Amino acid sequence: MKKTFLVSVSAFLMAVSAFAYSKKAEGEANLGRMYVEFGGGASFTDLEEGVNDSNQVGAVANVEFNVPVFKPGVNTMQDINWFGMDLFVNLGYGYTDLDGFYDETNYIEDGNLSGNSFNVAVGLKPYLSVKTGWAFIQAIKPFAYGSVGYGWNSFDITVDDEKTSLSENNFIYNYGGGVELVLTKSFSLSGKFLWHSGDDQDTFRTIDAELTYWANSIVAFSVFGEWNFGNDVIKHSKTFGLKVRFGFGR
Repeated sequence: MKKTFLVSVSAFLMAVSAFAYSKKAEGEANLGRMYVEFGGGASFTDLEEGVNDSNQVGAVANVEFNVPVFKPGVNTMQDINWFGMDLFVNLGYGYTDLDGFYDETNYIEDGNLSGNSFNVAVGLKPYLSVKTGWAFIQAIKPFAYGSVGYGWNSFDITVDDEKTSLSENNFIYNYGGGVELVLTKSFSLSGKFLWHSGDDQDTFRTIDAELTYWANSIVAFSVFGEWNFGNDVIKHSKTFGLKVRFGFGR
């Protein structure tokens, strides 16, 4: 824990240094840009047989802060215009409400399961920046993704007007990678594949895609979709939503 804290503080200080001495440069698309993001959407979950086989709707929301630590062609990277790395902090929330819930293992025939989940994670996105010289798809940015954090879950199960409350908290980590395509000066398309795991938590995989439009250097809008391949409880789930980003001139 102490080593993780020291690494996080060091990364934050490097990010502050990069921001303080590189205001003359501007980012492209999302990678390499300083911004705060607000997102939200609806999730559609299909659980495994024997638990609940109906398609249930939930909600998700997040706030993310993204800061360039190293930026291609800027400061310490003046002679390296093909590599960069971003530091991010993500705060996430999820809501689940399953009507007609049943669980054969615990002999629940017709209940209601509702709950909330919160998580906070800090991570890094190192990436390559390949300029194409084309009018469309102006740059290709393959990136790696890694984060660590903590998650809290709280659920209520109600059967015959009797409520049982359950809660848990876990150390969580996510890793994977993807690619961002800088389509034009205003539009970008990105996708990534991630593994999600943690203490006392089944590993699961997700793949997502996002289309972003930067109206100017200050405001951007995104639409996204995510597919969860599932685990022992979740057969699969789909999430669709919107994001708004507020950028800071660099």
